[in-house]
Amino acid sequence: GVTVAGFESISTVDNSGSLIMKNNAAIAYNSDRAVELKNNSKMEMDSTSSVHHNYTPVAVQSSKLIYGGIGLYDSSLVGGTVYNNLGSAGGGSYVQNSTIKNVTVKDNIAYLGGGLHIRYSGKAENCTFTGNTATSEGGGVYSEGGELISCTVKGNRAISGGGVFVTGANVKLGGTMTVTDNTT
Repeated sequence: GVTVAGFESISTVDNSGSLIMKNNAAIAYNSDRAVELKNNSKMEMDSTSSVHHNYTPVAVQSSKLIYGGIGLYDSSLVGGTVYNNLGSAGGGSYVQNSTIKNVTVKDNIAYLGGGLHIRYSGKAENCTFTGNTATSEGGGVYSEGGELISCTVKGNRAISGGGVFVTGANVKLGGTMTVTDNTT
């Protein structure tokens, strides 16, 4: 597989573009987030591909909404693993008016939403959030609206809301949700 690594700026997919990752492809070890998808763009990863070990220098104690791994704005992410990323809002992923599906998000760290920071009409479906840490709220998921469908949120930790932290808006839960063994 191919690894895209060592960049100091973000990779952007815009205007209905697509990024397909297969055969152990990775985006890793970048010092200013990893990937941003905007304006109906789509990213697909097979089960062997990942986005990992990316970070944002101002990450852990920042009120700025800067994710570590993948940022989605009116776009979608399907499949793969997002792990060991560091950001201020969404260590693994930041989802605004976007969808992530069939993604494993694990061992990420952020101030808000260690695994996922979801806003507005964002949606996470059939995803697993495990081993993520928030230094403030939402170890697995920090939600400002959106939808969680048939997700597993397990073994995450935060000061408040070790599994899921909801603020300011309603979150829709659907399917079979498993939220267990999270700590505050």
